[in-house]
Amino acid sequence: MFIESLAPFAVKHGRAHGVLPSLIIAQGIVESGSGTSDLAVKANNLFGIKAGSGWEGQVYTKRTTEYRANGTPYQVPADFRKYPSYEGCVIDLCKKYTHGTGWEPFNRYTAVIGEKSYQKVVQAVCAAGYATDPKYLEKLINAIEQYDLTKYDREDSIMKVICIDPGHGGKDPGGGSNGDFKEKDMVLKISLEQKRHFERNGIKVVMTRTGDEYLDSVPRSNRVKASYAAHCISNHINAGGGEGAETIHSIHATPAIAAGILDALVGVGAKRRRVFSRKGTGNSDYYYMHRMTGSVSTVIVEYGFADNANDTKKIIDNWKTYAEAVVKYYIEHVFKQKYIPEKEEIKVASTQTTKKKEVDEMAQSLPYTQKEDMRKLLKRAYDDKVFSVDHTSKVDTMTRGEATDLLISYVARNNSE
Repeated sequence: MFIESLAPFAVKHGRAHGVLPSLIIAQGIVESGSGTSDLAVKANNLFGIKAGSGWEGQVYTKRTTEYRANGTPYQVPADFRKYPSYEGCVIDLCKKYTHGTGWEPFNRYTAVIGEKSYQKVVQAVCAAGYATDPKYLEKLINAIEQYDLTKYDREDSIMKVICIDPGHGGKDPGGGSNGDFKEKDMVLKISLEQKRHFERNGIKVVMTRTGDEYLDSVPRSNRVKASYAAHCISNHINAGGGEGAETIHSIHATPAIAAGILDALVGVGAKRRRVFSRKGTGNSDYYYMHRMTGSVSTVIVEYGFADNANDTKKIIDNWKTYAEAVVKYYIEHVFKQKYIPEKEEIKVASTQTTKKKEVDEMAQSLPYTQKEDMRKLLKRAYDDKVFSVDHTSKVDTMTRGEATDLLISYVARNNSE
């Protein structure tokens, strides 16, 4: 679980800064005890990054182990940076590699940037004096090889996790509610259906709610940020006099994904309304699911209008189709993998079951009546010199598969004569 939690940030920010993700993850494993250290648990600080004079965030003070030149350990009190999530410390670690220590006129870590070999990048980190632990190089190499962390270095690697947010819930039925048609219930159904399709295709799903739970904006957006997902779908039903589906992206991100989702919905029968972003005061996002979910690429999806009869009927009749269309778009265009429709999955499973059944049947013993017929046939084959060996003694323990093989040989040899 620790690697799964850290890897999305290592891939995202490591690639952006030219730092191998495998190095970042290995350092997290070695320096934080895979997220179990006091500093990791209480400050989300995996790399022992100290506060420093320029740090304006929260601080966590603890005693830390340092090593003298002869390898002897000793402890000193120190102030460390305290982060709201692992992402902050990953960003700062990458910045250290790209900009140096900050107190030197040069960057001692230049050899780290752009290096594609995990052995060489680890050597570069250690040669630059990153850690005082004399076994630091060995520990990093062991972590990378033990957990196959180089898979996160490949260009086609992507952390396959997504967050799904069913809007509203509990005492909040949602603005897109009309009589018995309640937004909170419909979007939960859509979200759970999406979860099912994502997981069938090997994508991990984290949901802000899985039942009729009320969440205020802060805990809801916190759950999105804590999911460690790079992407979030926030599902809603519109209201207020309109028609059609629309998608809303933040002012700084995800317009292409928002457009792709709407195209997918229109492709399965929804009416197109618009793709847009909405600004609040100044240059900030109006919707809290954009404003408060940090670096997570969140798209709000409105599947139609609850106060429009045509939209309501379409949603009731096609919610499963709508849900799958969104999943298919994400898997093919965001996660870059082939989407497996459920009917193909069932077909494959059915074929496997049929083959297993056939194999099981061929392993069964011959029925009594067939044993007698088989004895007669094998004796005749031996007497006529079709077979050079008398197989009649094996009939009592013979399986259907073995009998079939002998029959095929008998027919083939007879025909050749």
